[in-house]
Amino acid sequence: MSNLNVHFDVNFSARFVRLALTGAMLLAAASQLASESVSLTTYYPAPSGVYTQLIATGNAYMARDAGFLDVGTNAPSTSKVTIDVATGGYPTAIDVRNGGVRQFALNPTAGGGWQMYDGVGGAYNARVTDAGGNIGIGTSSPASALSVNGGVQLGTDAAACTAALAGTERWNSGAVQVCNGAMWGPIGASNTFSVTASYVAWRWPNGSATCPAGTTVTGGGGHCYSALGYNFIAQTSPNGSNGWYVSCDTPNNETAYLTVWAQCMPL
Repeated sequence: MSNLNVHFDVNFSARFVRLALTGAMLLAAASQLASESVSLTTYYPAPSGVYTQLIATGNAYMARDAGFLDVGTNAPSTSKVTIDVATGGYPTAIDVRNGGVRQFALNPTAGGGWQMYDGVGGAYNARVTDAGGNIGIGTSSPASALSVNGGVQLGTDAAACTAALAGTERWNSGAVQVCNGAMWGPIGASNTFSVTASYVAWRWPNGSATCPAGTTVTGGGGHCYSALGYNFIAQTSPNGSNGWYVSCDTPNNETAYLTVWAQCMPL
């Protein structure tokens, strides 16, 4: 039997050979590639540039390690956060909302003042500071250092009245009192108040009631009494500029009692 010879000519281009070798190498290293990871260090947002809108669906960190956060300006800043509301014509600097409803807002005003939005009242009149440093509550145009459009509730102040608290008001024992720099007293047309003193002596009790420092005496009087009840005032008169003196007498040889009072007014 004669042999049958079959001859095939197979030709591969250089490009095909390179591709085949590359594929074989990738398949051979597939198990190792599957266990490898690649870390890239880049920046956000990437690429760098100017964006009209950025949305973060998770946490967002800005100027975390250094630098400043500027809103509405690209001027060099010296504060960690700077907001310039003049850019773009937006009047509100900070707006806090709950379910889309404004609850709090901070807004600069013309002339260098600022105002805070009252979510309950629904207007920019909760607290206002104007260019002169005046503060208003319930008004957008405070005329005094503190202007309140509404009632003011006072509480009890247990601090002693001192010169540092002069002019301070408090609510005490069902009345409004003011500190005159020396003591608390009721508010009135003349802001006067009384002090008393008591004395006991055989037949002729006498003594003075003295107004506290920072006040002057405007009047006074006294009351004399004893067990038998026959007494009379022998003298009643001012004692200096801040006291009132009273002396009593009784023809009975017995112990007599005296209560003297002075009417005082702050200087």
